Amino acid sequence: MKRLALGLALALLPLAGAAQGLLVGVVRDQDGAVVSGARIVGRDASGREAGSAIAGPDGTFALTASGVTSVDVGCDYCLALRGIAPASPLVVLIMRFGALALAVPNDRDLAALPYARAENAAALQPFTFTAGPGNLSFGLDRERGLISTAGIAFYRISDGGNALTSLPDRYLERLITLAPAQGYRYGDYADAGTFDIEPLADERIGLRLDGGPAESVAARYATAGLAAAVGESYGSGIRQARADVVGTSSFMGGTLHSIASLAGSGSETYSALGLQYATASRRYETYVDANAVRSTSNPTGPGSAEATGSAFFTDVRVRNRGPVQLEFGGRFRSSNGHYAAPYYLYQSSGLQQEAALYTDLSFSAAGNTLQAAAGLTHIFRNQYGYFGPDTTVAPIGSLAYAYAFGPHFTFTAGGSALPRVPTLAEAGRYAFYAHALLPVDRDELFQSGFSYTDRSRISTEIAVFRERIAGAGTSVDAGAGISLAWQIAPELALRAWSMQPSQSLAAPYVFYAPAALPRTSSVWLTYDRFVRFDAIYYGGRIDGDVNFPVARDTIFRVGRDSSSGSPLYSFGLRYVR
Repeated sequence: MKRLALGLALALLPLAGAAQGLLVGVVRDQDGAVVSGARIVGRDASGREAGSAIAGPDGTFALTASGVTSVDVGCDYCLALRGIAPASPLVVLIMRFGALALAVPNDRDLAALPYARAENAAALQPFTFTAGPGNLSFGLDRERGLISTAGIAFYRISDGGNALTSLPDRYLERLITLAPAQGYRYGDYADAGTFDIEPLADERIGLRLDGGPAESVAARYATAGLAAAVGESYGSGIRQARADVVGTSSFMGGTLHSIASLAGSGSETYSALGLQYATASRRYETYVDANAVRSTSNPTGPGSAEATGSAFFTDVRVRNRGPVQLEFGGRFRSSNGHYAAPYYLYQSSGLQQEAALYTDLSFSAAGNTLQAAAGLTHIFRNQYGYFGPDTTVAPIGSLAYAYAFGPHFTFTAGGSALPRVPTLAEAGRYAFYAHALLPVDRDELFQSGFSYTDRSRISTEIAVFRERIAGAGTSVDAGAGISLAWQIAPELALRAWSMQPSQSLAAPYVFYAPAALPRTSSVWLTYDRFVRFDAIYYGGRIDGDVNFPVARDTIFRVGRDSSSGSPLYSFGLRYVR
């Protein structure tokens, strides 16, 4: 609210603004984020339009007109500003309704929510499920999508584990998600969506202290070219700690990011190093990524399985710029792992390698938006102790189409076809019973939807899904869902969604039990003016919190989180500047 008040004061200040030939400036929202696509209209002394401009992807605009004496600024899901006195450069801060402008919980939401675990906060996004610690999935896949932390995606080939279970409580600062249609770029588990859990946002200095059953502390610091985050928690009596460092520098005409992460708990460790390079010219955009990760899980409870895994991943993408965009890409992942079943019923070690080449075409014209991708993936497996080397070559691809019926209605349809390599745990169970190598799964997903928005206060969608997974057995999952985002008032927002899935099995799964598909409904009500209040109903449980300022740059929070089954009450302080 402090930023908003300052921005409105700047924007509405009666500056000396006579006729100008060129007016330049930038549009940002109440949290300081750029607002692309904002509409800027210059008016003369009689109130007639003298010229207009659209803010670019970085929020900047240039309005060329004569006789401009006032400026109006508006955008989708914003409170329009009118009668701004012209000044060049002009800085405009506008109130944007985050509940509609973003499909995922935004940074402000994530800072306020009562949930200690990142997966519970992320599951508030429409049609996202969490089946337990470390699991997130769009739609109806087998309980898990691909999890990326600090921009590095990893899963253990031994048991499918990822970095979420070793992530400290309240360490999530920003959430970025990619739909299953983009899974061909990333490989295994991306057929259920990709969820990037970011520990860093835009604050220069941040400190968070939380008490209650899940005590935690997190600190962040950022300066030019360097950002770091550290955190520690004691949820359920288990100590979890993590540190991330991200460096940014100019390199060969582009931007180079270097990432280092280290995490651990009572039974798990995680470490990662990565480099990401991006550059753009007038004609092409180029992206290169390389990272190495290692993770172990060695719980001490009775019947617990041991799992270790390491992986090297690299991908390269080149895309042309223009109305019709063509991308060529390739990726390679090499993973090693070891799995020991409870009481050492069986053990398995193995190597998995996946190499893929693909091309992607996308364009938008006359209300039509099309994205189509196709390629091939080569999968090599060697599961030591059970079977020798095995090779699989499979096609990969996706199709996503959208048609806008004017500014308010949109029809979408699409699908994807991707392989998924079974984990060593799954393959070992299958080998134990069937004495054969578990085949690579083939995941075919179709989804379609119809949405409406008034481009101001309401957005709603009806969606249907059908997913067929074929391997040693076949499962067919189907579901229909509906979502609603409604900015009831500038301070009051309602977000809700419901999904009702069903599942049929064409063959028995002797190597693992199929996921129990939840019939999930979510209702999330937020009031945010001076004091922030969240009331949440998700999957039969009720949670909530209250956040209010106690000092300059300091927020106090009290909340209730029942995601673990029984209600847990917590409190905390957050300092950001």
